[in-house]
Amino acid sequence: MHPGQLQDGCVITKDVVGLSKHPIMKRNTIVSEKHIQALQHFNIAVVEVSESLASGKPFVPSKKVKPARQEPQLPTKPVFHTVYEGTVAAYKKMFQGWQGGIGIDLPQVRQLLSPLLAYVRQGDFSILSLSNQATAKDYFFHHGVSVSLLAADLAKRLGYKQEWFQVGMAAFLMDSGMAKLHNNFLEKSAALTEAEWNEIKQHPVWSYRMVEHVSLMASEMKLAVLQHHERMDGSGYPLGVEGAMVHPFAQILAVSDVYHAMTTGRVYQKPQTPFQVVEEIQKQKHHQLDFATVEAFMDVWERQIAGAQVLLSNGEAATIVYLDRQNPSRPIVRLLHNDQIVQLTKDQHLAVEEIL
Repeated sequence: MHPGQLQDGCVITKDVVGLSKHPIMKRNTIVSEKHIQALQHFNIAVVEVSESLASGKPFVPSKKVKPARQEPQLPTKPVFHTVYEGTVAAYKKMFQGWQGGIGIDLPQVRQLLSPLLAYVRQGDFSILSLSNQATAKDYFFHHGVSVSLLAADLAKRLGYKQEWFQVGMAAFLMDSGMAKLHNNFLEKSAALTEAEWNEIKQHPVWSYRMVEHVSLMASEMKLAVLQHHERMDGSGYPLGVEGAMVHPFAQILAVSDVYHAMTTGRVYQKPQTPFQVVEEIQKQKHHQLDFATVEAFMDVWERQIAGAQVLLSNGEAATIVYLDRQNPSRPIVRLLHNDQIVQLTKDQHLAVEEIL
């Protein structure tokens, strides 16, 4: 049952597990209203309960789900998408608070991200799951949440066993300084003017100032927030630092930021396919993006894209058989309708349109 369908007197028949080894709620717990609120607070989608109440009467579940802080999970919708969308909605509300002058509450950020980053902790997160999540209208809020996921996952795979979660939080907060800019930047339906773009380029400074005095945040994470638009060749902003001066955590944020920004549509910009984007990222590893960070990203990408189904430009569906790292936008595929192998490097009139 969804927690919103429970009632006083329900009996939990299986431990409800969260992120830690200790269950949120133990087997044989007799449910009260505070238990229902706790389950909804931790974004628990399903619990197992007895067919009888503690009183011995039959349990008749409510047909209507009680409202929680986010939309309840629908039976046809995977849990990840429910948690993701709830996080985006909460981030939007949090950002509006920052616009109103409220400071960053790091424990609140950690609590918000914990259910989502649990997918990274459990090794159950796929880059491909983000391809079609964002909407053009709420791109900015999707971007903060998606880059948090991408950066945390990449940091974990790079061997940062203790810091990966903090890297995810830094990614979540890297654009917080946008709250100090005019709201038109988020709502504008046309491309930015040069003057507007120059103002936007100051947002890492504002983001840094918002986290600068947050005592619970490590200094290297604050530096990552400041430097997430810096580039290895010095072409980035706001300071134009280069090489070893760009912190490794900032390099992780940079790769994650570029991937999501380029694969996501906005009101004034159509998305590129993930295949086109990883090819561009490959090109940038020789001058703008850190080589080792890009290679780690490509390792993840190659493993996850293998076997994925895609739609080709001629309308046919196919399965990815092999990805050439030097030419990732033109993989080898197997057509679904007849098992024919097609090498897109040789068949130039065909291209991958989208991941199915």
